[in-house]
Amino acid sequence: MSWTTFCTAIKGRNKTQCQDATYAAKTGRHIILAVADGVGSHRHSALGSHRAIQLVRSLSPRLLESSLPPQDICRRLFGQVVHQWSHWAHSLPASDAHAPQFNNVQTTFAIAVIENDNVSVLSIGDSLLFIQGHSGPFLNLLSVQRSDSGSVNTVGDIDTGARPRELEINDPTISKVVLTTDGVERLLMRRPTSDTDKKPFHYVHGSLLATFDGTDFRDGESKQKLIDSISQGLIHRHGAKGDDVGIAAAFQDSDLPVRP
Repeated sequence: MSWTTFCTAIKGRNKTQCQDATYAAKTGRHIILAVADGVGSHRHSALGSHRAIQLVRSLSPRLLESSLPPQDICRRLFGQVVHQWSHWAHSLPASDAHAPQFNNVQTTFAIAVIENDNVSVLSIGDSLLFIQGHSGPFLNLLSVQRSDSGSVNTVGDIDTGARPRELEINDPTISKVVLTTDGVERLLMRRPTSDTDKKPFHYVHGSLLATFDGTDFRDGESKQKLIDSISQGLIHRHGAKGDDVGIAAAFQDSDLPVRP
């Protein structure tokens, strides 16, 4: 299988800075996708999300070039990022409440490692994972992880016992893998049809994902048009709660538009 990757992080409406960070890369036979979403209520959370993705960039190449199966690569990479992120966050000075410190740089974090028809995922927080097989529906396979108080779990909560969600998907029909932050939730996911509908936000509707089918991710101009569409059409017109939008995706080349 041949894959093409794409990632973007777009500042939400009325935001002063983007608190989302993303990464997508192909190394050898493996693909890595990663997203992080700084907790909006925390003053310096953008530092936390970008730090997590910086660590993915620096730590992933050696693992992706190894002979390890994707599940082991995913576990090792997630563990190394969390360990080094936690060490960095705990080392921040705690004397100034207005400066970056452990409690105000918190972020969600998710990674996916793809090898052929295998997708291995680890996530802490409320990231979303959309998988599509050939001609099938997009399905979200990740659920939100919350603490006992009801707040969304973050990387820092792993220190106190929060457990990341782990998934492994083996499906020879997989053609699209889209890892996102929660900013796209209202845009992508079907709302419940009634108060008794027990499966809200499960099936994904068209708007954004339909634009993927017409985008040649091998072409810079085509990718920029998609980013503009997300930014202008989805965030500014539809709102998305004013959230930032972070997307890291991989598409089988056979699903991309045929070049003339």
